[in-house]
Amino acid sequence: RLLMQSGGRACLCPTTELDLGDGFFPAEQMPKLPLCIGTDSHAQIDPWAELRAIELHTRARTGRRNVMEPHDTPDALALRLLSVGSEQGAASLGFDAGRLAAGKLADMIAVDLEEARMIGTRPLPGIVFSGGTVTDVWVGGRRVMQGGRVGGEEEILREGRRALRA
Repeated sequence: RLLMQSGGRACLCPTTELDLGDGFFPAEQMPKLPLCIGTDSHAQIDPWAELRAIELHTRARTGRRNVMEPHDTPDALALRLLSVGSEQGAASLGFDAGRLAAGKLADMIAVDLEEARMIGTRPLPGIVFSGGTVTDVWVGGRRVMQGGRVGGEEEILREGRRALRA
């Protein structure tokens, strides 16, 4: 209640909470609290897994479905979770970003909708709940990843391996 009154938000790392046995955030008890996701795990960094885990943990706690977004429209839950991972995440860092609109930062991704796990799904819920493969990334309107590859990737990996060995 104090966090909501202060205008704050909760940054959740649900896959880490699950991995460490730290418990589940009671999101259903604070439906108006702005949420964002983060990671503090060395085991996995997967924003789609973090987003879906918020809802899945809440389902496990309550024994109900669609707890985070009870509206009965096909994409409502996926839209709410996507906002947690985009608009709310950007706002938590003080950025006016996270959605495509005039005057906003042009931070975007492209997702492969032709891969097997997407067949027969609605695109947005399929991406959020199946973990769509990101093929391209733009930051501030500049493409930094294309076709699943980051420019300078080999050097980045080489330097990372060197640092870990040291």
